[in-house]
Amino acid sequence: MRWESMFLIWIQFGVAAGAIVFLGWRLSICGDIIAKKTGLGHVWVGALLMAGATTLPEMVTSLSAVIVEKSPDMAMGNVLGSIFFNLFIIAILDAVEGKGPILKRVSSGLILSAGISITLLMLTILGLCRIIEIEILSVSVTSLIIGLFVVTGMKLIFNFESRSVPESEETQQNENKKQALNHPDYENISLKRTVITYFILAGLIFFVGIKLTGLAGEIAHKTVLSTTFVGTLFLAAATSLPELAVTVSAVRRGLFDMAISNIFGANIYNIFIIFLADICYRQGSFFSAVDARAHMLIAVLAVISSITVVIGLIYRSKKSCMRLGWDTILMTIIYIFGIAGIFYR
Repeated sequence: MRWESMFLIWIQFGVAAGAIVFLGWRLSICGDIIAKKTGLGHVWVGALLMAGATTLPEMVTSLSAVIVEKSPDMAMGNVLGSIFFNLFIIAILDAVEGKGPILKRVSSGLILSAGISITLLMLTILGLCRIIEIEILSVSVTSLIIGLFVVTGMKLIFNFESRSVPESEETQQNENKKQALNHPDYENISLKRTVITYFILAGLIFFVGIKLTGLAGEIAHKTVLSTTFVGTLFLAAATSLPELAVTVSAVRRGLFDMAISNIFGANIYNIFIIFLADICYRQGSFFSAVDARAHMLIAVLAVISSITVVIGLIYRSKKSCMRLGWDTILMTIIYIFGIAGIFYR
């Protein structure tokens, strides 16, 4: 009966993960429609609306892991695992695109988003090292710094993109609105109806995310797998599937900037979840409640992968091997090494 029970749990986990993919994909389409009908460009679609939509599963599952499951390690594993998996998505996109290294096709302006993401990861590593153990109302000072830096970083990205637009803001917005109205898929779609659909889908993701977290907890409890491993691999991969669906779709349409900006925007949002989790965790500092050694490997490797992306954006190598750029090959090796390291720990 035990294997039948586990089989049923895995089936439910797969169905919930599939639902997250579908709902996240539909939510992202709504975000795209809203962005185009209000005049926002592709970079902002990727970094703000698309990233915000596709990160919602991670936010729901991580916070419910803290509040419902009382498992800070699963929440931290989900956050860092999602970031790590998102960076691995770039290698997947490189294979899907198949026309030379994908990073040479992306705007170098995305280095700013990558730099902000790396800085936030470094702050997370400092939190795991517990160098600053000051708490304010049971919230770590490091978490407060992370929350402040996320807001500041988003403002920097907004200011940078505003300066980088070749046309005036009004002209660009009018052009985007015109394209949206003439879009064969968007012409007859109401903005009001899209906004309502957006929030309905967000609500559904909220409830499915809670169910997904509960199933991941059962898998951890009924197997020899640790909550850290379950959160880092299964939960993180499941909640990152919307990012994969959205970025692959963007690359298929030739929207490379949107695809990569969605990944780094999602990673910035993911680290912001740590700040929210620390607020929700009332038994003390969130960083003091997690197994720092278990999460340090993934955090450090995520920094190395992010730096590899920055190098790829600067160097822009045209050489490839097996349809992958050398930078994405290195990121693939790093990802495999990281997952193996967590499993055999």
